[in-house]
Order: sequence, then structure tokens, then C-alpha cells
Amino acid sequence: MGVKHRLGLGVAIAVCTAACSFLVDTSDLIVATPAASNDGDSGGGAVDGGGGAEGSATPVTVDEAGAPDAAVDASSPCATAHAFCDDFDDARQEVGKGWTRVQTATGPVDFDDVVARSAPRSLRTAVTPAKGTRNGGLWKSISTPGGKLHVELDVFVEKAAAGAKADHMIPVEIDFYPPPATYEYHGVFLSVRNNQTVIAYFAERPQGQGDTYMVEAPVTFALGTWQHVVFDYDIPARKAVATVGGATFEVDVKETPTPTTSVEVAVGAPYVHEVEGTWTSRVDNVVVDLP
Repeated sequence: MGVKHRLGLGVAIAVCTAACSFLVDTSDLIVATPAASNDGDSGGGAVDGGGGAEGSATPVTVDEAGAPDAAVDASSPCATAHAFCDDFDDARQEVGKGWTRVQTATGPVDFDDVVARSAPRSLRTAVTPAKGTRNGGLWKSISTPGGKLHVELDVFVEKAAAGAKADHMIPVEIDFYPPPATYEYHGVFLSVRNNQTVIAYFAERPQGQGDTYMVEAPVTFALGTWQHVVFDYDIPARKAVATVGGATFEVDVKETPTPTTSVEVAVGAPYVHEVEGTWTSRVDNVVVDLP
């Protein structure tokens, strides 16, 4: 789906009263190379990009048939079958192989062969300073016919200088479709902010058609080190659960007219807002299961 977003405020239950839209710069939209569902390992050169005017994007669907990757290391989570998995370790593949699309409005999206949760490398998304809202990283659309979703990954966020700030620096977000009645979409995310890091559930209305609903909880999240993040979504029970560094956040998801049929998993810097200074977001070992 097209990537949009809201400006979250508060800690417990927050309502965004400003115009809350997550807009995409289509000049930086890159269609990912096709790959098999469990064939998400990426490789190759960097994808260059930068800031740009905010805009909107039409969802890009990628055929998931493709040649198999090179042999996967037995220690990799991708050594076993998953609905989707990417450890970013196959040097034959370019950035975004197996993902639905690549977005580069925050800065270059490439690989880091120095800082990785599991060698030899991780995905690195640069976040340059800029006003407003931008989107960067990788997006993957996945059907959820069984009614449950499990996502886990390792996240490493750092800033170049102590004075760097961001109203939102989101390294991972999962959006659910279809949305609740009168809303445009809803989902969960992890957000690093100036004074705290939160995990949150939100439901976003179309721009200009009402307030954003959001429930947040602060979590302990250290910059400059790897953190393991887990999301679980039970569609029939309408429960979303996020675990960060051992702390768990559970929320009742708003009712939808029909059961959730698909999700979109976004990693890197899928949403940043009002960034001062340079940031870097790394992710590794992205696993999606349909229990």
C-alpha cells in the first residue's frame, strides 16, 4: 500500500489534531527486483537518494518468482523456511531483492559490511538532516490468509553527534489492511524520539477527515547497539503485541469491516520527521512468519 503516516504525541493515548499524512516522494521510488518469498537476501551496490518534495506513491507489486539465492549459512534465521526472510548476506543480489519497493528520500540505502548483527553484513539506511517528513528503506507486502502474523528483526540506530535530534526516527513499521471503518490504514511501529523511544499502535484517517488514534508505551532502547524487536498480530483476537528489549506492549486493535488480508512490513527509516543532524538506521535478520 502507499506509505503514509501520522505525527504521534503523548505517552498513553494521543490524538493528532494537526494534518497527519505520511507522504511519499515518488522521485525516490525504486521498484525492487523479483525474488521468491523466502529468497529475500540482498546484495550489490548502494541505492542513492536524498530529500525531495513530499508526494504520494502508488503501491508497486513485485512478482515473487525468481532464482534461488546462494547457499544460506546454517546460523542464519533464513536457513529455515519462513513466509519471508532476509539476512542481507547474499553478495550476488542488489539492494531490495525480494522486497516490494525501495524508498530513498532519507538518504542512501545500502549494505554495511562492518556493523552487522550476524556477519557478513546488514542493511543500512542513512537519514540526513531535513525538515518535514521523509521515507527511506525497504517495504514488503505480504498476504495473511491464516489470521496471524509474527515479525522479528534486529535494529541498530545511532546518531552521528550527541546533539542530533528527531521528532520521529522509525526503524520498523507494520501496517495492516483493510483498515477500520472511516480510517485509511492502521498498524504498529517503533519510534526513536528526542526524549524517549516508544512502541505504538495507530489508526490513521484520510488527511483532513478527522483525528489520528494512537496508543503508545515507552520502552528502553539504547542507541548504538543491536536491539531485538518482535511484533505479533492475532487478527481474529484483534491483538497486537510488540516486544523490545524484553519489554512487551499489547493493545486491542480497532475492529475492521472485514478480516485483515495483508500487511506491509517496512524497515530502515520508513518514517522520519524533523531531523537535525545525521542518523543511521541498520536492520538485520528480518523474519516474517504466518503461524
